[in-house]
Amino acid sequence: TGIISNLSGRKTILTFCDIVSLFGIGITLINSLETVLLGRFIIGIAVGVNSTMVPLYINEMSPSQISG
Repeated sequence: TGIISNLSGRKTILTFCDIVSLFGIGITLINSLETVLLGRFIIGIAVGVNSTMVPLYINEMSPSQISG
């Protein structure tokens, strides 16, 4: 995610992950074991990317006086 976020920007990656999450939620709503598992897998990947990108985005957007 580091190389891609440096090329396209952190906000773009976060927006793309939100769209992917919505796609995963839509797949999960189909009542089949395989589709539920596929949707949960897609949502898990999106949550993993979000959990690494959000702290970087917050650190980038916060003023240098209050950032740690």
